[in-house]
Amino acid sequence: MRSGAGFSHDVRTMAAHDTDGQRAAQAAWLRQPTLVIATRDDGSVSYADAQSLAQAIPNARLITSTAPSHMIWLSDDYPAIAATITDFLAGDSH
Repeated sequence: MRSGAGFSHDVRTMAAHDTDGQRAAQAAWLRQPTLVIATRDDGSVSYADAQSLAQAIPNARLITSTAPSHMIWLSDDYPAIAATITDFLAGDSH
């Protein structure tokens, strides 16, 4: 998350206009538990896109950060989000 590469990928991916629901259709094929993390104040990736993605992926969980931008590690709630990520990756949440 801190490399900048993830941010660049998010912006490129979400910037493509999805008029035909192609992303949702592709996401519906995912079968692995998925953690979607978003903030309502992200100027690069809309919260609505994150909600759509989480709804389209079976076994997805949406975590909402209070971050003032795409950079969730700058938020006051990041320690709790980091713990959620760690638990998720350890398999404790699925």
